[in-house]
Amino acid sequence: MSFSQPAARQGIVPARAGRLALRSIQLKMFGVICALMLALVTFLATYFPAQHVAAARLDLEHKADTYARVIAPEVESAIAFDDQQTVREVFEAIATDKDVVAMGLYTAAGRPLHVLGEPTMGAAMKLAPGGAPRIERLETMIRATVAVVSREGPRGTLVLELSTASLDLDRRRVRRAALLAALPALAFGLIAAWLVARSIGGRVRAVARVAAAVAAGDLSQPRLVDASADEVGQLARSFNDMMAEIERLLAQISATAAEEQDRLARLVAARTEELRHRNDDLRGVLDNVGEGFVTIDLQGRMSRERSATLTTWFGPAADETTFWEYLAPIDPQAAMSFEIGFEMIIDGALPLELTIDQMPRELHHGARSYALGYTPILADGALVKVMLVVCDTTSEVERARVEAEARDTLNIFERTRQDGEGLAAFIADTEPLIRQIVAGGVSDDPTLMSRQIHTVKGTSGMFGFPRLTRLCHAMESRLAETGDAPTEAERTRLAALWSWIATTVESMASEAPASTSGLCAADRARLRDLIIAGRPRVELLSLLASLDLEPTDRRLERLGEHARSLAPRLDKPAPTVRVESNGVRFEAARWAPFWSTLVHLVRNAMDHGVEPPAERLRAGKTAAGNLGLRTLREGRTVVVEVSDDGGGIDWDAVAARARRAGLPSDSQAQLEAALFHDGVSTKDGVSEYSGRGVGLGAVRAACVDLGGSVAITSVRGQGTVWRFQIPTPSSSGPIATPTFLSLPPPPRARSASLSMSREAPAR
Repeated sequence: MSFSQPAARQGIVPARAGRLALRSIQLKMFGVICALMLALVTFLATYFPAQHVAAARLDLEHKADTYARVIAPEVESAIAFDDQQTVREVFEAIATDKDVVAMGLYTAAGRPLHVLGEPTMGAAMKLAPGGAPRIERLETMIRATVAVVSREGPRGTLVLELSTASLDLDRRRVRRAALLAALPALAFGLIAAWLVARSIGGRVRAVARVAAAVAAGDLSQPRLVDASADEVGQLARSFNDMMAEIERLLAQISATAAEEQDRLARLVAARTEELRHRNDDLRGVLDNVGEGFVTIDLQGRMSRERSATLTTWFGPAADETTFWEYLAPIDPQAAMSFEIGFEMIIDGALPLELTIDQMPRELHHGARSYALGYTPILADGALVKVMLVVCDTTSEVERARVEAEARDTLNIFERTRQDGEGLAAFIADTEPLIRQIVAGGVSDDPTLMSRQIHTVKGTSGMFGFPRLTRLCHAMESRLAETGDAPTEAERTRLAALWSWIATTVESMASEAPASTSGLCAADRARLRDLIIAGRPRVELLSLLASLDLEPTDRRLERLGEHARSLAPRLDKPAPTVRVESNGVRFEAARWAPFWSTLVHLVRNAMDHGVEPPAERLRAGKTAAGNLGLRTLREGRTVVVEVSDDGGGIDWDAVAARARRAGLPSDSQAQLEAALFHDGVSTKDGVSEYSGRGVGLGAVRAACVDLGGSVAITSVRGQGTVWRFQIPTPSSSGPIATPTFLSLPPPPRARSASLSMSREAPAR
């Protein structure tokens, strides 16, 4: 550094610059102090008047509220008896207040009973009875409205309006007083600011003059003399020390600069070589690792350094490409889910661990499957990047599929041997629902779609097809959360899975030994008794025709078995199931949709109808629940009952859910209608078994389609009875073949029929 400039040049320009700078500082200090004074005075001159006016407005609103609360009880009888004189006397008493400009009492039909001034009703007629007065701030007034309800029943609306003219007078008066007080204070502040700025500016000017000379390279300036102990004096002494230290350091720097330059050159060369080796090693790892590695910044952009495996699997990526853009041609659904999930991570509204867990965990490319893993990269506790690991799980997915098919095959084999007829009925009943879901024909009706998916989920769970159950559960979960119909990929998976199940069942059924007789022993015995007794030919033909129908006891027993198998998965003991078919038979094809949906009642009863064992024991019940399944015939009406001795329906919870859904809930009939409305459920959470609020709607719809009706009898702490009454169609011709036929019961009771702990509540 050179300091050889002439002293004359070093003293002229810096001195001029210092004077200009110091003037600027002095003016700035003066301006800042003045601005602060002005701001303070202005704030005080506006704040206190505003506070005063706001307090006055609140007092006026409180007055309006008080008047409304006082007047409303006084005019209740006037509403009931159309007593204008009472209203006039009350209004005249209140009108003595100069702030009151208008009052009015209106009947429920909007007819003014008595008015004072020119009040306006506004939205007053919409007030709920018994509520607090509604206070409205208008441009020139405060309006209070309150509903008035007499003990005799009639109701009306009271309107009270108070003028805000007094507020305007107060505002002007307070502002005038504040201004008169602020002007002297502002003048005093300006004088004090000028004196302080002038004093400090002169002392700083001396420091600036020497500093400007030193900045120009003149280190021969005399030392500053300022004996004061304030900050400016300390600045002068520190400046003197700084000049001495600068002189010493200049010599030292000149001596070590060359050595430091050589050392840095050697260090840079060594570090460059080290980084080259590290990059070569890292590239070797990334080029040979079997998984896809890449880091993603907070904008979703992929880093340039990524494993070669990722490029081999999915192709190269352009610079500045986001990962969801990279995935879009490969798996659009996964790309969309990734983008939405990543935005939630960056938003930070939810914990990082939760948002990471909600990211998509798999994607599909052609016939191959891949798993996605995420590791957040933090710096000082803040997220800076996310490391993504992609693994090829095709073999694991295929192995899991094969194992699942093996389990389903074993399940089909066992059910074919134990209940081949029931399994065939499941295929026949579920086939139309699967076709409609796969075809997408119900996509315009989300309610119907949700019911169909929920019904397939319930029946597949009853017959032991977990893959079909999980797929339906995933579809209805996304439908409930987003309202979107099943995707093309989901419909394709559903069609393929159902085709495999139906084909396997058909294959197993064709290999199973044929039944020797379509009649059970009891049916054959009753037919023999009728023949021996010489009953008329018409009666025999009617009996034979009815034997072509399916007995309800088989359906009821399957539902009961499903309840017993479901209980352990809900941490409950197997229930005692009572089955009473009473010899009723039905036409399988016509009644299939109803029987398919009836599984929802059984699952509801076991999941949140029957209480946990500890709760049942505290209530004096047995640890295991009791479930009743019954069919009977009453004239030309068939009754199907499902009952349990659980906790009963919480109608208060139903009312709360109904109000939340915007449904009427004032009467018992409205509560029962809300219970069947889709989306209304008394269960707080959603499980694989219940909680969607869809099953009851599906059951009721199937019953109504058959021309029937449903009745509910429920007692808190005792249980619930669902009673479906379905008329049988009239028939023509000499031989009646009713849809349902009650045959005489067999001579001995069914072994599956067990008594419940209580009788069904009387209708």
